[in-house]
Amino acid sequence: MTSANSTLNPTAHQKFFSLNSSYCVDPGAQPNDLLNDATCFLEVVITLLNSRLDPDKEWDAELQSIVYFVEMSRNAVSAAKVRSGLI
Repeated sequence: MTSANSTLNPTAHQKFFSLNSSYCVDPGAQPNDLLNDATCFLEVVITLLNSRLDPDKEWDAELQSIVYFVEMSRNAVSAAKVRSGLI
């Protein structure tokens, strides 16, 4: 999704999602704003995954594992905000 040039240049516009057009991170976005957005995105994913879980089905263990990793990602973002003094 990202080119070698945008990966090397953290201020370059970087595509983060693509459907019929592209959506880019604003080059002027502050780190705290980006972390807040990431937290929000992860919360949405957790909510969507939890809505798909059925405790009566064994295959849902895979979905539960995905939820767990997404929750860990959300916690890592939150910890980064605290440790960087952004909140």
